[in-house]
Formats: sequence, C-alpha cells, structure tokens
Amino acid sequence: MRKLVVVAVMCLAATWPARAESFGTAGPLTIEPLNKSFVETMVERGASGRRIEPNVVAEFSDSIFIFPVVGNAPGSRGSYFRSETTIANNRNIPQDIAMFYYPSGGGPTNCSRDGILIRQFPANSWRAWNDFVGEVFGVTGLGTVIVTGLNANGQADANALLDGTSRIYTPVPGTTGQASQSFPGVAINVQPGATAQAWGLRHDPTNFRTNIGVVNYDFLRNLRRTFDLTVVGTTGLTRQYSIDVDPCNLVFFNLPVSDNFGLLNIAGLARDGGALWYGFGASNDNATGDSWSVVMHTQ
Repeated sequence: MRKLVVVAVMCLAATWPARAESFGTAGPLTIEPLNKSFVETMVERGASGRRIEPNVVAEFSDSIFIFPVVGNAPGSRGSYFRSETTIANNRNIPQDIAMFYYPSGGGPTNCSRDGILIRQFPANSWRAWNDFVGEVFGVTGLGTVIVTGLNANGQADANALLDGTSRIYTPVPGTTGQASQSFPGVAINVQPGATAQAWGLRHDPTNFRTNIGVVNYDFLRNLRRTFDLTVVGTTGLTRQYSIDVDPCNLVFFNLPVSDNFGLLNIAGLARDGGALWYGFGASNDNATGDSWSVVMHTQ
C-alpha cells in the first residue's frame, strides 16, 4: 500500500508537474460540498424509492456505481499516479449527482464523510477530469468513490442513468507517453452468500506480481468485516488468505513475493455471508510495467 504497488501499477521512475484539466460535452459544472453522507443518502433512498439491489451486475447505465480505485499519490522511485476519470449522464434530462470519496485506511468513520454534489449535470453528456481526486475532492491519496444520482429533493434517484470509467496513470520515464491501468465504474454486484471470482491474473517470484483489493460498503450495519480469499495457480499452488475491512473502506492485499502461482484464479467470500462488498485483482509485469485488472464476478 505505501509503495502504491497495491494497484499493480508500474514502479517507474518519473516526475509529474501539477496540472488540472477537465474536458467533455457537459460544459461548465457547478460542483459544491454536499452536507450529507452516503449513509444518509441511502436511508432516504430506502424510504422513498427502490432500495439498493446488491445482486445487480450492471454493464449498462445505472443509478449508482463504484470507482473501485482512484488516486492522487506518489509511487516508488519518483513516480506519481493520478486518476483520469469520466462520468456520463445518459438520461435525457439534467441530473444532480452525488459522489462520496473514501480514503483507503480511513477507518470506521469513513461512512460518515460528507460528499460532493454536481448540480444539474447536463442531459446526454459526459465530463472527464485529468486528476479526479485532486480536482473534485481536493485531496491526495488512494481510495474508492461511490457515485449516485439525486432527485430534485436531494434524495437518491433510482431513475438516474449514470456511467463512468477511470484509469490510474503515470508518465513513462524517457518517453512522452504514459503507462496506466483501467478501473471501470461497476455497479453493486455481489449477492448475499455468493463467492466472487477473478481470472486471468499472474503472480510469480520473478516476472509478475498481483494485488487484491476489497471494498466494504456495508453502510447499513457499519461493521468491520472479514473476507476470505482462495488463490489457485496453474503451478498447482493453492493458498488461502483473509482481509479485514472497515465499513466504507478499501483495503489492498499483496500476494507474497515468494508464492509461485503462474496464471491464477481468485475466489472471494464475505465470512459473514453478507453482500455490499466489491473485489478485484490487479497484475503487473515487473519487466515492462504492463498491467491489467480483473473485477471479481459472481456466477
């Protein structure tokens, strides 16, 4: 976590001048503090409209989704990582949008953090930020973001049609290019008691390393939870691990360097059998800096 290998992005030697940029079809936006937490927003949603459906897998627009990893933070050997992040309103009317940033390691008080409000995001438009965490939230570090639509009364809007994607990137030293890793926005997608799996990652002592991220957004119970992970490799190696995650928090787990899995599968399960969590794996090529991520899916 402290070296930013947690997102399997590249340990590259680089520097990055501070620069703010936003672009897209949305035009000027009104962004202001929202004096309300995600917990309060979701309680209103449950009282006034369709409740969160924790078993929805959305590859389409939805009223609520998660950016599993966003950041503005230094990496090892002088690298600096930022998130280029896009949000789209696919509805044919303007949409108020609330966003809640939860810093990794923020502890159990994360759930009570106030959000950010975008007023009247234009219909059928999109906006991208070059440095999402710094420009929108005015902070540094790594974390996760929940995005949800609001109605005219400031309550969570089940009719919103939002989408988004994000990539965390750094300049490649000695070139004019960048190296990056994509983390698309995903809807709440784990059923109660279900095992979620990620395939196609790699880890061995020399060539590849893999990291696992788990987000606990069980704002209803507001409890620290334990997640059990089983990693099975094509080398025949199988290991079991566990991660404790505070509510409204993102925690990373780096597979031990000495473990030789080869191509691998990750299976994750909440020990309490509950829903409202999200997991992913991210692999990195130690030689080239190539990287990729895989969302954990339920069957």
